[in-house]
Amino acid sequence: MSYKNGHCQDVKNRKNRHPAGKQNVSLFLNERGVSDVVGNILMVSITVIMATIIAGAIFGMKPPADIPHVSYKIEINGMNLSLTHMGGEQVKVSDLKFMVDGVETFNTTDSEINNTEIWKIGTTITLNTSNSDLMIVHLPSKELL
Repeated sequence: MSYKNGHCQDVKNRKNRHPAGKQNVSLFLNERGVSDVVGNILMVSITVIMATIIAGAIFGMKPPADIPHVSYKIEINGMNLSLTHMGGEQVKVSDLKFMVDGVETFNTTDSEINNTEIWKIGTTITLNTSNSDLMIVHLPSKELL
């Protein structure tokens, strides 16, 4: 034992403490195990971010507009064209656009649909045309019937 500054120190114990202290320091400086953990955390966070972006894009889309399904019969009566609703869904006439050769045509004053404004089974729309090359556009969905 030696006396230094009034304290008794064991030289042998002092030597044993230093190597243990150096091992603790070198343990904290070793970063090989940290890179694996950081890499895994980065991969998981990137996966979560990508899943969030994709889910937001998919669930943020509007569903397509409902297209009504209508069966109708076309008859030519002189200078007029009659469309009789034979089956399917009811449709508001204000939601329909009747096109003949790219030009809009309108229903006549004697069309029975003028009273109800709803085209349902058994009702007839009479149009001011004798051309049977007709397209009916459903305005809310912008699709052909």
